[in-house]
Amino acid sequence: MTEAFESIAQRNYIYNPPCRGSIKAVSADYSCCQCHATYPVRHGVPILIPGITVERSNFSLADDLITRICAAEKIPDQPENRATLREIFAWNYRLADLWLTAENNYYLKRIGLAVDGYRPKAPRINQESLNGDIRYEIPFHRIPATLPPGETRSWNVRLVNKGAGVFSPEGPQPVFFCYRWRDSTGTLIRSAEVRTTLPVEMAPGRGVTIPLWIATPERPGQYMLEVLLGQDGPIWHEHGACKIAVQVSASWNSAVPADRLTLHRLPETYDYRIDHEVGRVFVKEELARRRQPLRHALEVGGCCNPMTWDLPGEVVSTDIDVQTLQVGALHFAATKPNIKFVAADALKQPFADGVFDCAVLFSTTAPLAGSSGLSAGDAAGRSARRVPRYSL
Repeated sequence: MTEAFESIAQRNYIYNPPCRGSIKAVSADYSCCQCHATYPVRHGVPILIPGITVERSNFSLADDLITRICAAEKIPDQPENRATLREIFAWNYRLADLWLTAENNYYLKRIGLAVDGYRPKAPRINQESLNGDIRYEIPFHRIPATLPPGETRSWNVRLVNKGAGVFSPEGPQPVFFCYRWRDSTGTLIRSAEVRTTLPVEMAPGRGVTIPLWIATPERPGQYMLEVLLGQDGPIWHEHGACKIAVQVSASWNSAVPADRLTLHRLPETYDYRIDHEVGRVFVKEELARRRQPLRHALEVGGCCNPMTWDLPGEVVSTDIDVQTLQVGALHFAATKPNIKFVAADALKQPFADGVFDCAVLFSTTAPLAGSSGLSAGDAAGRSARRVPRYSL
């Protein structure tokens, strides 16, 4: 048990999400005082995700990849740190119906490392189950009834795999998210085709909220937007498609408050680092505008490199990517002891009310798994607002 998190437990900062019982440090783990559920701590990171299973991966991180991770994360390339990194990635974490290896693969890709041959992917029943049985549901979306003409924007859409096979953005005939426009007579119209790649493989029953890129027609008018899945061919999977009446109008008004910074970037021009740096500046300006002391901040989805790393006071970064959080704890242990990492479900934050002065999310609301009738962004936002005095 790390000294920093022992102090958090003593201040009653955290509780057990299922029963809301207080949690205390017991030996190397956390234990709920009410239902006696236990949660492990791995390399300074409490894993406060109910029902998570920890298993050996039978995988050893190659020496060259360890060297590149140390360089990318500015971790001192020392024998003890290399041994810790090898141990971190030697374990897999999964829920009853969800493997979390895709998150690790995404992290390695994001820092420019080839993952093939390094990280295993979630097991499949058989190769025939890949991109074969395409049945799906779109239970809800956040596409407005009015949109501006001739613009490309992304809007959150919930996709659920209702088939018996895996949806994959890779392999033969990869599955992608797409759309079609029809005019008021029901005739398909020619428009720019913008495909949205699935962010992860989707096992049967899995749901993901995806930011769907949509290019609107140039001419204003009444249209029918069909959101559906497609494959190369092209193959359009119309059964399960979501049909949305949309008015394309030049007088469209954004629902974003006027004092908020809105940047319009196409998928091919999006720069992850620039986008997050703009967000960091916005957070600091908003905190300065409020003129309130900041003692404790929560970043949901902060992974190993929270964007709030240089804020004053204590910063807690939560994410479901367990291994990568441990990389962050190793990175910041010596230089930023005020930064703490907790593995937690964004929709079930394990913190008591009023703990944090603010909560922030960077590029986090889209991929979260939301409950029926509630988008992931809405649910995460409500969870965040319950914990702090204000959220950004």
